[in-house]
Amino acid sequence: MKHLIELWYRVKHNSLYLIFGYYSFFAGLVLQSSRRQFYYPPQFKSLMNSPIIDWSFIILGILMFVYSVSPIRNNRITGILIGGIAGLTAVTLGFEIEHFIFKGDFGLRTVYASTILLAIFWCARHRSKR
Repeated sequence: MKHLIELWYRVKHNSLYLIFGYYSFFAGLVLQSSRRQFYYPPQFKSLMNSPIIDWSFIILGILMFVYSVSPIRNNRITGILIGGIAGLTAVTLGFEIEHFIFKGDFGLRTVYASTILLAIFWCARHRSKR
């Protein structure tokens, strides 16, 4: 019973990290399932739709989830995980903005990614794992 209470405490107080973990995991799954997500410029299509980005999102999401519910407190690990998710999100947001500027293709993915990126920046500024 004591372990469940401790787990609930960590889930309650680290919920933003859990959200980032879920976001990263599901963003990786969405990118993995659609091989034609990014299409402009055509010469970089294979690079932008690389499975390395997809699997990086998935692995970082799993690591963030596990770290959020673990009793470990380390600001360096927190910073690395948040920075990795923010970096990948910024890269995909850059791809989306490029589609919008050069092809006129505006999707809600741009809004979602920029909102998550702003939340990640806020969390990175005020990070403290309990």
